Amino acid sequence: MELYKFYLTQSHFGADSKGVGVEKTTEWLHSDTIFSALVNSYARLHPNETTEKLLCSGKPKFQVSSGFLGKGEVLFFPRPNLPFPGQEEGNDEFLKNMKTLKKISFLRLETLKKWFENDSSENFCKQ
Repeated sequence: MELYKFYLTQSHFGADSKGVGVEKTTEWLHSDTIFSALVNSYARLHPNETTEKLLCSGKPKFQVSSGFLGKGEVLFFPRPNLPFPGQEEGNDEFLKNMKTLKKISFLRLETLKKWFENDSSENFCKQ
């Protein structure tokens, strides 16, 4: 898997909602939006080829995930809907911080890696 960074000075990601205008926004760029932008760009760059050739030629040539926020070299990803590392231990320190932990929406890449390694030594409240 490869990671590509795009630096935007300003952005506005509209949320999927009914109504007039853009009442809601999201903190990330959805994968279908990125995919659509890439296919449309391909069609403009290669007007003599059909996009069907790109899309229907067997195994996809690429896969796209959603785009997430970052600041400089620090990358942020959505907090997984999984138990927190150390939650199973039922320690008092963890329970004391539970309200704060539930408010966390995004994690740094390094913290997310520790989460998946189930590293309960990571202090998520001080990130």
